Amino acid sequence: MNFDLTVPQLIPLPEIRDERGVKVLGFAEPGTNCPFPIRRMYYMYDFPVGLDRGNHAHRECHRQLIALAGRVEVELELGDQKWRFTLASPGVSLFVPAPCWIVYRALEPGTVLTALASEPFDEADYIRNYHEFKNHAHSSDR
Repeated sequence: MNFDLTVPQLIPLPEIRDERGVKVLGFAEPGTNCPFPIRRMYYMYDFPVGLDRGNHAHRECHRQLIALAGRVEVELELGDQKWRFTLASPGVSLFVPAPCWIVYRALEPGTVLTALASEPFDEADYIRNYHEFKNHAHSSDR
């Protein structure tokens, strides 16, 4: 499958059903439904409903987000474009290309958001200041 690594996009994930027809398994696999080799996986939980989290960008690290439980709203910004997505099923993931600015918030209690990352953790890859992000995005356009 060919992926555009320059724009956010929803990517469906398989949902395997058992003999009763109940969804019991889902997966993301590099080259099939994940557009990059997975170098790290992390998850977010126990964040208060409506509280903004994230508020950063990555210079190099792409991410694929999956809401394993609950619902989460994700706002992305890249250049002059802005997107808003709601993830509410482990059957749909969201590809977030670097260097998107990301803000996310849980929409209901018990939300669990998993992220697959293209890079291992590196604090130097983070842009945590919005004005620095805008300058970085502007200099990347040249």
